[in-house]
Amino acid sequence: MTNLSPETIHTEVESLIEEGTLIEIMNRGVMHASWYGRLKDDMVNELQRMHDEHHLKERVSKDALRSQISSPIQDTVYNMLLTKLVEEGRVSQQGSEIKLASHSVSLSAQEQGILECIHTLKDKPVHIVNMNDILDLNPDSRPDMMKNMVSYAFDQGILIEFADKMIMHQQGLESAKYKLIDYLTRHGTVRATEYRAYLDISRSHATALLDYFCDLGITHRESGTHRLAKETVGDH
Repeated sequence: MTNLSPETIHTEVESLIEEGTLIEIMNRGVMHASWYGRLKDDMVNELQRMHDEHHLKERVSKDALRSQISSPIQDTVYNMLLTKLVEEGRVSQQGSEIKLASHSVSLSAQEQGILECIHTLKDKPVHIVNMNDILDLNPDSRPDMMKNMVSYAFDQGILIEFADKMIMHQQGLESAKYKLIDYLTRHGTVRATEYRAYLDISRSHATALLDYFCDLGITHRESGTHRLAKETVGDH
């Protein structure tokens, strides 16, 4: 582009980096400081827009933000810019999810009321429901707001779908787990019919819960029964 010698280019580029006109990036690349700053600002502004549009989402995936950046930059450059934003304290990253460092979810009075209705599911120690049951908890609320708050409750770990179309409040699921550990501590093994009777739930719900806890490594299957995993025995 310049017809200058490599030595001259190297000297000039180093000088521009030192004075802050160019920003050095990975693989010996450089970017103009104004473009570098504009890209970071665009990412922050776009992330703010996503927070405003989905105000119940605490975080978004970094890939979702990447797909909204219209500037033609490579993924490696995008990741570098994101890392810089995290280092500067403007963005917070947790795994593959990000948010503005200043962002926090704020519920309206109506949304808080719906959340309180959802929390009533914990009043029954082992209460298993489906999606329609949850949506019917507050029939006076707008359906779209109710669905958004249910999604929020799942995101926050308040509701857990432990099997297909089988949902419990997190505290209820914890109660079922500790009741299972208590039963196995005293009896050694349990079958679905025994666990069903112990919790006073249906056979299908008992089987699904046993499978769920087995998948978590709390128990293991043994000749048609379930027994505490060795790690769980030690922890208990």
